[in-house]
Amino acid sequence: GGVGEPIMVQGINCSAGHFNDPRSAYCATCGLPIADSDRRIVGGERPALGVLVAEGIEPHVFMTYEPGRRFYFYDHDGIEFEVVAYDT
Repeated sequence: GGVGEPIMVQGINCSAGHFNDPRSAYCATCGLPIADSDRRIVGGERPALGVLVAEGIEPHVFMTYEPGRRFYFYDHDGIEFEVVAYDT
């Protein structure tokens, strides 16, 4: 695809309708277990693969840290940022 065009991949939806890797046992968005009955392969837009931050910036952890969904970091001026992936 061209710039800005979504890349389509195959996956499965949890019972709440969140798109997941077909190998997942639990939903990456809501944490629900994915039942065998939910394992129908469907097409969907590939999720973001990551977030690029400046060199020397390291994330830190709070109780709400969710790998791949939410993390926090301070910039070089000490300003704290929260990076969150929302469902679209």
